[in-house]
Amino acid sequence: MKSVSGVSGILAALVLWSGGWLGCGGEARVEPEQLPGEPTEERDHEVSPSEEDPEDALDVSAAWNTPSHSCTGLVPSNPGAGRTVNRNRESEGCLPGTTDGRGDLALGIFSTLVDAASWTVFTPDGMPRETFSGGVSNVLMPQKSGFHLVGIGFGSRIVRFSALSRTGALLAERQLVDLRLQGGGDWHAAEDPRGGSVATWIRVGAAPGTWQVVVQRFGTSGEPRTPILTAHEGTGAFPRFIDVGADTQGRVLVLWMETTNELHGRWLRRNQTFTSEFLVLANASSPISFDVGLRESLLSPLIGGGFALKQEDAWVAEIPSKKTTVKPAPSWLAARPGTKFFIIRGGHGYALVMSTPGGDQGRLEILAPAGNSCGDVPLPDGGLRQIRVGRDGTVISKAPPTEDDVCTYRYWPRLLH
Repeated sequence: MKSVSGVSGILAALVLWSGGWLGCGGEARVEPEQLPGEPTEERDHEVSPSEEDPEDALDVSAAWNTPSHSCTGLVPSNPGAGRTVNRNRESEGCLPGTTDGRGDLALGIFSTLVDAASWTVFTPDGMPRETFSGGVSNVLMPQKSGFHLVGIGFGSRIVRFSALSRTGALLAERQLVDLRLQGGGDWHAAEDPRGGSVATWIRVGAAPGTWQVVVQRFGTSGEPRTPILTAHEGTGAFPRFIDVGADTQGRVLVLWMETTNELHGRWLRRNQTFTSEFLVLANASSPISFDVGLRESLLSPLIGGGFALKQEDAWVAEIPSKKTTVKPAPSWLAARPGTKFFIIRGGHGYALVMSTPGGDQGRLEILAPAGNSCGDVPLPDGGLRQIRVGRDGTVISKAPPTEDDVCTYRYWPRLLH
């Protein structure tokens, strides 16, 4: 198996990222690469403002008013040994992997030499393609084909959005905000389960002493799906923390925490209008802003729409889609602290990752939409950890570092598709 050099790959990618693909600001765009024999990429389902009406006719949640308890077809019987792929890590740390909707893997390392991340795209068979930088702090979001990335470039405080093809080639890039020009400010981004992504950041307002929490949605090829929209405006110190998520109904939730520990939120509807603001948590804990490496959201989409909200290791609340009220976390999640879950089988179940007390080995539990357990996926033993489920249902895990000091990943293509 051919492996990718950690330092050389990340330095090459950082040269491009630190100065921007077009320098400071601006936008780059090239046509997506069409590989031989590939089908034409599927278009996003784009919702125009006129499509949403008071009855919310586009909702698909009616079928989940009584979530199914059925486990039929959810748990694979014999995953097999899986496949293995390596990335040289040298002085780097290994980041969790993911896949796009076509099974292409993105495997990341974090360099302690330059304090920045890089990602290499591999084919479903494990052959390396392009390497690109994730910057100092980044969110990688798999798409139907390819990946989106939002992050802070190496040696800068510029937050950029990038769309990459399934080979890792740049499709589009745009600057979201230059934190140097406004003295800081938080940001975040999230994958849209229906395709595309969403980003939120803080910018200085038009009036002196004001600031805005803004949000923008992007299509799968990186094109803006909405203009930059203002979710909240305030005065004085910037919010301590902001977050964002896109749910399975096509709505976006923006969260922010100002100087108190109150976490507030606001829904962005499909027609680009907002609900009223509402209190999410009265005494929330604030994650560290500008955390180095891969950033994760407090929000996890639920099958029927809305989100489960996590604080540290505990699942503390459910926020139903478009509602301005908050419910206790589903009992099946509240009983499983320290977990992460993924929607699988086209919305017919969940895969839940549960770490053992030692933190090294991983457990992959399958649940029906109602939250009842269907059993564990019988993955082979051997120190699996940081298990993730990609967009196409591929299960990816990290194995302990080898004597050669490489990042070793084991994966099972489309196991939970």
